[in-house]
Amino acid sequence: MSPEVLSRVQPEGDDAVIARDALAGVRKALAAHRDIHKPVRLKVEEDGETITVPRAAVDLLVAVLANMAAGQAVSLVPAHAELTTQQAADPMNVSRPFVVRLLQAGTSSTASWALIAGSRLRP
Repeated sequence: MSPEVLSRVQPEGDDAVIARDALAGVRKALAAHRDIHKPVRLKVEEDGETITVPRAAVDLLVAVLANMAAGQAVSLVPAHAELTTQQAADPMNVSRPFVVRLLQAGTSSTASWALIAGSRLRP
């Protein structure tokens, strides 16, 4: 997947249950790896391969799993991504005109707006 691509995943079928079980396991593993500056080693069960993952990536995985476990759709947007106003509106579940009004007013007070506050928007 290109770093510029917005991805949106809606849990389907057993995804929420699988995410809830995985979340418990990942949280347990992180409890044993308290140093947030050290990478985390994960073992792939199918082939026994061990991979090293940045701790920050595992922390993001926790957030993704928590949302999926709750049945919520998840979107990943790189911090440096330029978004259209429609792309900014979609993950917040608001209209494009609402985002335009926020931009024009210079408003950043809503909780949802925080999702895109770090991104540069293009009209």
